[in-house]
Amino acid sequence: MKIYPPVNALATVPDIYVCNTSAASYNVDLTKNTTIILNNNTPTNTSDDLSPTTTSITYFDTLANANGDGVTGALGNTYTLPSTQSGKIIYARIKDSSAPCFIVRPFALNIVASPIIATTPTAITQCARNLTDPTPLSNFPLSQIKADVLGGQSPVYNIVTFHFTAAAAASGIPPVATTAPLNLTTLTRVLYVRVANISNPDCYAVTTVQLTVVPLPQVDILPDVVVCTSYTLPPLTYAGSGYFTGANGVRPLAVGASITTTQNIYVYNNNGTCSGQDLFKVTKSDLPGIAPASGTYCTSYALPALPYGTYYEFAGEPAGNPSGLMLDR
Repeated sequence: MKIYPPVNALATVPDIYVCNTSAASYNVDLTKNTTIILNNNTPTNTSDDLSPTTTSITYFDTLANANGDGVTGALGNTYTLPSTQSGKIIYARIKDSSAPCFIVRPFALNIVASPIIATTPTAITQCARNLTDPTPLSNFPLSQIKADVLGGQSPVYNIVTFHFTAAAAASGIPPVATTAPLNLTTLTRVLYVRVANISNPDCYAVTTVQLTVVPLPQVDILPDVVVCTSYTLPPLTYAGSGYFTGANGVRPLAVGASITTTQNIYVYNNNGTCSGQDLFKVTKSDLPGIAPASGTYCTSYALPALPYGTYYEFAGEPAGNPSGLMLDR
């Protein structure tokens, strides 16, 4: 007795969808599923592929013939589907030529409406994501655009892709990656949106949407400061900007105001569409409060980190000792 391993075929073969053109019948290319079956519907993973040289895939329009001798009732690569038979079940017989084993997987031939642009997406304007990018950038979520163009159309067989050129949209390649929000690298760009039948890439509709990035208004980037008594807010470089004690323009402070307590100061600017903001910290020094307590140690002592300031071995000594230095005398 010899036991053969089972055929490693994907559990579900996808249906094939045909765009309705009001024809009396449609010639359906059944081999559209051959590639899917051979790569187990994982195009980017070749480790689970079936070998095209040792795997035979034959199509039948009855289950009895599919389970028969593999010859009787076999269909050609093209099946003529009458317009009255949408939903017709076809059976794929998948066999390893080196063994008598085979498996049968059904799938349907469906006649569906051609994709349309349900709603032309509205132009999107967004603020730049920060003040530091050399070219203002913004991350555009594409989910709403996808929902607009699909409307009530099924996402099962209507596939939405995005493209940067009309030629790419017409061919369907290369699509813009949509695994994360789109990072637009120019201030204004036209994005092409394509809705295509999943089984027939020649059946599609295309529209466009304009994406615009508005640069953030500039603000002065000021360093943190440590002062003994007070800090006077200096003049700012950029028109419209100001000082505030709260984020997003809350509780304004005048240029020249004296800061006498430890606090965060926000520099904020708004151009009516977008706002820019940065903050710096003013620290009023409290040297006795941050100095380590005196003590006696047997071998050595590691100077702890200071929130500000520098250690010195002697009063008035110009060369500082860094935090973490081991003193052993």
